[in-house]
Amino acid sequence: MTERTRGSGLARRITSTSLTDLTLTTAFVAALIASAVVLFTTIAQPLLEAHSFRQTQTAITSYWFIHDGFTPAYQTPISGYPWKIPLEFPFFQALVAWITELTHLPLDEVGRGLSYVFFVATLVPVALLCRSLALGHRVFLIFGTVYLLSPQYLFWGRTFMMESTATFLSVAAIAAVVPFFFSRHVTPYRAMAVVVLASLAVAQKITTGLPVVMVLVTSLAIACVRAWMRGDRNVARVPAYGIALLAIPVLLGLGWTYYTDLIKEQSDLAKLWTSTGLRSWNIGTLHQRVSSELFRGVIWTRSLKVNAGSYVGLAVLGFFYVKETRRSQVIIAAVTVALFLLPFLLFTNLHIAHNYYQTSTTIYLIFLLALALTYLANHSLRRVFLLAFALVLVSNLAEFKQVYWPIARASFTPDKNTTLAIAKLLREDTPAEARVLLYGYSMSSEVPYYAERKSATVPDEYPLLEEPLKNPERFFGKDKVGALVVCPAASGVNPGKDAIAAFVKAHGPFRETAVDNCRVFVATASRATRASVQHTGG
Repeated sequence: MTERTRGSGLARRITSTSLTDLTLTTAFVAALIASAVVLFTTIAQPLLEAHSFRQTQTAITSYWFIHDGFTPAYQTPISGYPWKIPLEFPFFQALVAWITELTHLPLDEVGRGLSYVFFVATLVPVALLCRSLALGHRVFLIFGTVYLLSPQYLFWGRTFMMESTATFLSVAAIAAVVPFFFSRHVTPYRAMAVVVLASLAVAQKITTGLPVVMVLVTSLAIACVRAWMRGDRNVARVPAYGIALLAIPVLLGLGWTYYTDLIKEQSDLAKLWTSTGLRSWNIGTLHQRVSSELFRGVIWTRSLKVNAGSYVGLAVLGFFYVKETRRSQVIIAAVTVALFLLPFLLFTNLHIAHNYYQTSTTIYLIFLLALALTYLANHSLRRVFLLAFALVLVSNLAEFKQVYWPIARASFTPDKNTTLAIAKLLREDTPAEARVLLYGYSMSSEVPYYAERKSATVPDEYPLLEEPLKNPERFFGKDKVGALVVCPAASGVNPGKDAIAAFVKAHGPFRETAVDNCRVFVATASRATRASVQHTGG
């Protein structure tokens, strides 16, 4: 009777386990398919649905790589001659340009597609981490499902941005470093992987890669000190070696920043983009670091509420922190929390101002939630776990449908969108070599990208707002201005009508066209020259 009872209990555990794993596997596959459907139904949309300034800024670099060739001092031709504003190391942009040239597919679609590829590819280093840390397959399946269906990644993972690439490289660097905590020796290939992946992560986007390197160095330092205090110097040597390797990406990142600042100093408008000029904007203030705007508006609302199941996810995380006592799991959870929170504290204003910046942090929150849900699955009734898991997914999908899906499906056409209408006019009525002086678009690349023209886009906060009108050679070199676009600035600060009239008189003749509330002046001489070239077959 006892053996029969034990056999029945074992059978129940096997059935329970298999049903849970089958459910998790099915959910993971369904989430992967759903993410692909979202991509392919929105891949042809213009890059104007959200943070278009950043999407087109990334895309315009790829566009000019294709037309003018690759160079480290690459062009982001929106701030006048010599057209160079190198920001992040252009790993993603160069890949997009290369694939576009190879396949002849539309640039927008290649950029969105490659971003999605890196979004999904991030599952590979996460799987390696789960194996290295002996976390089991459930953690990976739960993480993968929540990650693929999280609004943050489901939306931003199919935009023309480098966020998913930088996240992939950062997580891959973590996976490469983990063996330094457990091994007594490290192979040269492992060391090379750490340097290459961490360097690319920092160079691709320093606000994503640097916090990861900082957490890894701190963790390695703690491991090194603990081993040294135990008297095991052989064990201490490996994490010390890892710290030395991670110093290389930091030095390379600082070197790249110094190099790009030197390039930006060559242009009056590009000087606004230097690390010094953007420091206060990037870092923010001490008040912001302790503000409700950060903790409630960003960390809670944009991260936990939208991407981690809201109050259900919070309850699961609370249960995990109260009940979990295994030292290894507690350490992993603590490091994951540091990876999640540190970027908010380092680059506070960026995270408050831009909701896409949480792409670099939310993945660690989701990983923490996967640990908590796995603990729930292993230490509670199966139906309790499945209910919590389902509620997390439903919450995330509801947030995506309400907040992001309408944006992802928005329609943009020249007859309904001012930016595309202006760009179409410039593209059709100016020659390819025409230069554009643009007001009212701050530092955005939207018009220059879709017009396929190089520009001096004057931000309304520029102290010498009318200087490009008075002395265009200072911003265009020997090139002549082929078009002037003046749109109402959101701040209300616009160049004066007299300055515009004086420019048109001195550098015309121009033909003026009204596009919504914008005034577009096209040099008629340029138009005539273009017609002549087309007539002669040039």
